[in-house]
Amino acid sequence: MPEPMDDHPRLSRSSLWSTQRQFYDEQGSPAFTSGAVPSHITTSAAIATAYARVIRGLQQDCLRLGDPRAPLYVVELGAGSARLAWRLLGALDAFEQVAPTRGPPVRFILTDVAASNLHASMAHPLLQPLIASGRIDFALRDASARGPLELLSSGERIVPGTLRNPLVVVGY
Repeated sequence: MPEPMDDHPRLSRSSLWSTQRQFYDEQGSPAFTSGAVPSHITTSAAIATAYARVIRGLQQDCLRLGDPRAPLYVVELGAGSARLAWRLLGALDAFEQVAPTRGPPVRFILTDVAASNLHASMAHPLLQPLIASGRIDFALRDASARGPLELLSSGERIVPGTLRNPLVVVGY
């Protein structure tokens, strides 16, 4: 196995990483609504429905292998505009109406490196019922960070090793 090259830093330590972070900090949620960041492919109804099918399968697995009373957490890395979460939870609701799973409740955690994106999502009128019911929460998070997730709405801490069901991570 070849030795790692010291003159090639990890992406998270490169100037590209910091430039990208600065862009999202400065642009915030308008980066997604203005078209500066193409996001249709990663937030489309088709993608949300496909992810919802996988999550439904995990809910069924948790009936046998997990704890159907404990949440099944879905963490979205770089949630941006929150479109994927909104569509995905809508797809899960539609599936649940047709065929109830009796599996664990899904809690969606939107993470982003830009606090402005999270604050815009936290204030969005369409997300208010999902936030109030605890189905969506938020965490300021750099994808390269380690350690617990500090949830902004509930104040809950998600600590490695304490979950009773698998952790689902969505990232692109």
